[in-house]
Amino acid sequence: MEVRIVPFAACKVLQGTSPNPHNLTPPDFLEISPEIFLKLSFGLESWQDARPYLNISQLSRAKELGVLFPLLSAEK
Repeated sequence: MEVRIVPFAACKVLQGTSPNPHNLTPPDFLEISPEIFLKLSFGLESWQDARPYLNISQLSRAKELGVLFPLLSAEK
């Protein structure tokens, strides 16, 4: 699965289906804006609240990513 923080980054985070070598778009992806990614990362927004703002492929295992957030704590 590929996670894209548009337009800054893209990385593979979960083992998934093999991509078609003739197609640059993997079949399993999640596109997320930088603002939503930062909110999720610091726990300022929940995965469920962010879902409507995410571009998720039909084959996506993105629901598995919800357990990875927050990445950091916004508390001091």
